[in-house]
Formats: sequence, structure tokens, C-alpha cells
Amino acid sequence: MVDHLTHQQLERYLSHKMNLNDLLIADAHLATCERCRLELLSLSPIENKLSSFIGRYTETGIGEPLVPPPKPGTASDDCDESSSD
Repeated sequence: MVDHLTHQQLERYLSHKMNLNDLLIADAHLATCERCRLELLSLSPIENKLSSFIGRYTETGIGEPLVPPPKPGTASDDCDESSSD
């Protein structure tokens, strides 16, 4: 029998009000339990989903902050397109 996260635990997870131990347990459970992930998504407004994703993405060092590419002509290019061999 699998113990799922309670509604209260999911709300505390979303509001960042869990202690470190509970957060690690919830993260491990959410990584393997689709039912609890779906319930978590149903509780979370889109703004929370997006800010949580971006925050985790940059805080974990997995990637760089999401920024749009520079506009043409505003960034220096390392290669010179006008010269060809």
C-alpha cells in the first residue's frame, strides 16, 4: 500500500512551509507518484507553476536563467559572416 501526500502536505509544499526533512520526503514521493503530482498541479495556479519551475531550474544549477536571445545587431558575433574561404 502506497501512502500518498495529504492535501495539507501538498499545500505546505506549494507555499514553501515544509521543514527540510519533510520537503525531501515530499520531493522523493512526487518524483515517483503521478497521482500526487497531478493533485499538486491541480492545486497550483499557473503563476506558481511557472515561478517554481524557473526558480528550481536556476537554483539547482541545471541551467542558466531563461532569457530571450539578443536582437540581431545588438550582440557581438564571434564569427565574421562577411569573410568566406
